[in-house]
Amino acid sequence: MKLIKQEAFSLLSILLLFIVFYLPTLAGGPLNPDGGELLLTAFQGGVLHPPGFPLQSWVNLFFYHILPFDLHTNLLVGNLFFHVLNCFLLIWIFNKYSFSLVTKISLLTLYNLLPVVWTMAIQVEKYTLLLTVLMIPILLWKSWHEHHQAKMIYLFAFFWGLALGHHYLALILFPLSLQFLFSRHNKNQVKAIAFVILMITVIILYCSLFLLTREGIYPDWGKLQSFGDLLDHLARKGVSIDKKLFGFFHADNVSAFSYFFESQFAFLFVPTLLSFIGLTYLVRHKKRDIPLFGSLLFSFLVLTLFNYQPTAGNEYWPTYLRRYAIISTPFFIIILGLGLDQIKKYHFLINSLLSLSIIVGGFILKPLIDMSGPSLIDLYSNAIGRTLPHNAIYLGNSDEQILYGVKGKETRRFPIRDSQEKWYLTKIIPLIEPRLAPKDHTKTPDRIFIKPLSKMLNDINQLVATTSPTGLTGNFTRHGMIWLNQNTQDLPPASPVICEEILKLKRDINEKFHEYEWFLATKFKEALIRDCQMKHNQNDNCRFSAMTKDNFTKVCQKLR
Repeated sequence: MKLIKQEAFSLLSILLLFIVFYLPTLAGGPLNPDGGELLLTAFQGGVLHPPGFPLQSWVNLFFYHILPFDLHTNLLVGNLFFHVLNCFLLIWIFNKYSFSLVTKISLLTLYNLLPVVWTMAIQVEKYTLLLTVLMIPILLWKSWHEHHQAKMIYLFAFFWGLALGHHYLALILFPLSLQFLFSRHNKNQVKAIAFVILMITVIILYCSLFLLTREGIYPDWGKLQSFGDLLDHLARKGVSIDKKLFGFFHADNVSAFSYFFESQFAFLFVPTLLSFIGLTYLVRHKKRDIPLFGSLLFSFLVLTLFNYQPTAGNEYWPTYLRRYAIISTPFFIIILGLGLDQIKKYHFLINSLLSLSIIVGGFILKPLIDMSGPSLIDLYSNAIGRTLPHNAIYLGNSDEQILYGVKGKETRRFPIRDSQEKWYLTKIIPLIEPRLAPKDHTKTPDRIFIKPLSKMLNDINQLVATTSPTGLTGNFTRHGMIWLNQNTQDLPPASPVICEEILKLKRDINEKFHEYEWFLATKFKEALIRDCQMKHNQNDNCRFSAMTKDNFTKVCQKLR
């Protein structure tokens, strides 16, 4: 008992140290489109983008209403809560495998300092909760091995249903479920009941989206009025799987994978080698646990199928990969632990050196991962909002400008991606601009692009503003970061507004760990360089490359 207490104290102390380590890097606002969407739907209601993520929606509403802080802080505290819970679940799983204390410390250290885990824990996102609802079934699956109790199968089915109600990526637990299906320890009746529990949980969660939808508000990605609408939403209507598969090995996408692994796992060379020892041990001595490795492989298959972006060279590729690769971490950590525990000679020394090297890597990564201070998305939205004419319809080139930013009731906004489904034309557009409501729904095209929409707005003599000039129809002129289809004389100068916002940044923008912010920062950069060159007759001294606060400050000083 004394040994158990000492071990618990050691692990809790390590976890507390990492929480303290995380605190200075916590995000000051949403860092990507999904973060903005999660905040706004928690505040006003509405359905998240396909497939809807009902579990995350209800969890967000709970933390938003139960905590006394502001909207962003409430959801961020909720996200940190689930990160801490994930650490406890991992320790519980380690105990099931009887890992030594030094191995547990090494694994807990590695888990907390994995960039893919760290970056998701310190911002409003849905992947930390995804890890929670993945680890609980893993723990139940391992517990089932000990006593083969039917209740463990039922609980596994229930929590797997919660996981599937959170994200498609929970499909990676399929190899574990196969062991329940084919095990001679389980009666057919037990299997049937587990399947019913799984299906009822998933169905109830997704049907709860009807309770979240809100008429007369925007955004509400679902606008669910029938089960047909719900099925379309779940199926992510408009996403083409075949394009994903056949275009996967495009050179740009291979390059994106390389970019991702370089930024995420470059310092994991030694742990990866040790995980091969664990895999060998798994195959030779723990054959019943082989589904763990199956889920690890399946996670990369699911990653490929669901998250490949059909557009080659998509600038958000590494961001997508970072989010989705998080699902492989618990399996990787467990297999690594099996490898570490097989090294009998110099066991303590190897674990100590591994932990020390990971901690050193964490201190190196800390200033790069740091997301503290004002969010660039907030600053970007403020800058656009302050330079927009109030009677314009804004065609945003990114979600968070619509969902979270560009404040002001008088500015109506359309989110424009590469394409939108039919429901967007029939349900969203009329809500924002009734004059564009299709008169004959039978002739409504399946998709709408930014070019025809800009033409439709021009045809009714509507003032249009956008930050995405590609494919626009009409005469658009640039004003700072935005393009307008009509001349407006009452707008404030763009550069002073941009400088005022960008200088609120307390950190630099690192391309490999702040990909989305880096993309937005390039918009600031382009607008400032252009205005600086106009003022100084195309002087090349206005140009800069690195997205550092000092570089932005220097250009702003030249614009005074």
